[in-house]
Amino acid sequence: KSEAYGGKLSGTALLNNAGLPPRIDISGNSIELGKHTQIAALGISGELNITDSWVDLGSSNQPQAEAHLTLKNGKKPMPTQVDLTPFGAPFTITVPPIQWFNLGVDGNATGDKIENLEFSLASSLGSINGTGTLFLSPRKLINRISLNVKVALTEPGKREFGAMLSLASGGAVNSNNSEFTVTFEGPAMRPDIQYSNIQ
Repeated sequence: KSEAYGGKLSGTALLNNAGLPPRIDISGNSIELGKHTQIAALGISGELNITDSWVDLGSSNQPQAEAHLTLKNGKKPMPTQVDLTPFGAPFTITVPPIQWFNLGVDGNATGDKIENLEFSLASSLGSINGTGTLFLSPRKLINRISLNVKVALTEPGKREFGAMLSLASGGAVNSNNSEFTVTFEGPAMRPDIQYSNIQ
């Protein structure tokens, strides 16, 4: 067990009798992201907690893992510029200040994919709830995705993202819409994107 950015991080190795690499159980609480230099540079703060997470290095020819992460009391008081060129969109967007947010991520990895992925974000700008699978390359980079994401925007969120969503969706979603579902299927850099359940 050790301290990590103001919190606690621990790992326990569980040995086996077959001479295989161990399983490592991981936990952490109250890890302050604002104390991490690169994250602080993005203006993000919050407390990261890790529960019931593990990496099994010896159960098969390929490591397996499961993770349950929560981020609470998150804030992003300053706007941030995000370049979307790596994702196939040749422009930069501004992510506005976020007064508060809480994030949860769960999933398990086996070989070449991360499946049973669930993530939820609640914030001052709206909420995002998603499920799906991420497919990995031999270098363990995400190269294909299959995601279903439900979005519900607050009034400030509609004002901030309405114009951008209208452009990205070809007019399917506009600043008058507060709820919609987006599916992403295909190559991570240029997936097929479909909008539905627009309200």
